[in-house]
Amino acid sequence: MTPCGCNDCESWMQPYMDGVLSEEQIREAIRFLARGHGLVAEGAAAVGVAAVLAGVIHADGPTVVVVTGRNIALPVLAEVLAG
Repeated sequence: MTPCGCNDCESWMQPYMDGVLSEEQIREAIRFLARGHGLVAEGAAAVGVAAVLAGVIHADGPTVVVVTGRNIALPVLAEVLAG
């Protein structure tokens, strides 16, 4: 199951995500946003932050990442935060 809690998202998104970000990197971004900034974000909303944290996007200067969307099932959020 993907961080958003949807079983269909992974198969739809996988061709675009291969070699870019892993599910674990997205989960780490969700944890980073929740623990470090008090924000609840779904997987899709955390992808930009995951890309910066993973070094896929180089943030050498002031950087803005828009985080919008918190449609994550509570059991999934609990699982991600426990990880």
